[in-house]
Amino acid sequence: MMKNGMEHIAEEQKWTRRRMGVMAVAGAAAVFLSGCIGGGGGGSSDDDDVDLRAAYDRIQEGMVISDVERVVGVPANMQSQGRRDWERGNEGLYVTFSDFGGRWLVMGVIWKGNGNSLTKTY
Repeated sequence: MMKNGMEHIAEEQKWTRRRMGVMAVAGAAAVFLSGCIGGGGGGSSDDDDVDLRAAYDRIQEGMVISDVERVVGVPANMQSQGRRDWERGNEGLYVTFSDFGGRWLVMGVIWKGNGNSLTKTY
C-alpha cells in the first residue's frame, strides 16, 4: 500500500526529530563525560599553565600564607605549618613562613628552574 504525500512527509519529519533528539542527548552526554573524565580540574594540563617564576616575583614581604597561595594560584604539592612547596615540570617554588603572634608571614622564597635559582629573604 502506497502512502500519500502528506503521510510520507509526516513520517520523515518524525524520523528526523527522533534522530535530532538522539543526537542532542548524545552530545550532552559527551560534554558531561569530557568534564568528568579529564577535561579539567586536577589534571596536570591545568597545572602546566602555572608560572612559578612570575609567582616568585609577586611574593612580597608581609604576605600571609593565604596571600602567597592566592598569588601562586594552585594548591601546594607539599605543605606544613611553616612551609609551602610547589613543583611543576622543571620549576620549583619553596616558601617558608614564621609565626608572628598568630600570623604566619612569609620569611623566605626560593625559585629554582632551568638550572637557575633565585632567593628572597625578609
